[in-house]
Amino acid sequence: MRATDARIVKARKAHVCVLCGDAIDKDSAYKRWVCFDSDGVFTVKVHPDCDSEARQYDWYFGEWAWDYPLREERQEQAYDAAQVRTGETAHKGWS
Repeated sequence: MRATDARIVKARKAHVCVLCGDAIDKDSAYKRWVCFDSDGVFTVKVHPDCDSEARQYDWYFGEWAWDYPLREERQEQAYDAAQVRTGETAHKGWS
């Protein structure tokens, strides 16, 4: 896979971060680059903080087998924190 250099740009409209699945709001800064491979061309758009966290764990290397890896990680952390605070083994709304 080949890719253009990453740039920080200002959003002219709302986008979705490919790492956490949350909105990249209009007028906010985000990182953007374009990838080229045998499947085609696609644009990667991420929050700068999500990009930093992903690079820390080398999530950009290899194949992603899941959608929004940071969203799942953050939900698990919130679930664990709720268990510690409440002493419960299950939290309403989370399965």
